[in-house]
Amino acid sequence: MGRSVMVNEFSVAANVTTNDVITSAGYNAYFGAAAKVTFYGGADAVGMQHSLFTDDGQTMVGIIPPGSGLGTLSTSGKVKTNEDFIHQFAIAMGSKLLWNLTNTTGAAIKSNALFMVE
Repeated sequence: MGRSVMVNEFSVAANVTTNDVITSAGYNAYFGAAAKVTFYGGADAVGMQHSLFTDDGQTMVGIIPPGSGLGTLSTSGKVKTNEDFIHQFAIAMGSKLLWNLTNTTGAAIKSNALFMVE
């Protein structure tokens, strides 16, 4: 049985980049075993960019490159698994998952994400 990590209503101020959003939201992003991760998410408004990496302490692997646009959610504040799929990938044992958000607008934007780990 897997686990889910939900990042709810994470606010990023205007023209700011927040690194390691998962840890900032209060979750442990370290993986003690290899796993498959399915990533869903979106922002409440246009103008949010994101990137996703895994890091085992020696090698950082890019899953989603910096500057990639994060889509908007059809229902503000709610991730829907039938609409908001972003990517599915493997993560190696002993790695950390790093999700970074960049708000390119003049106002704060909230983002939501669901990481389903199997």
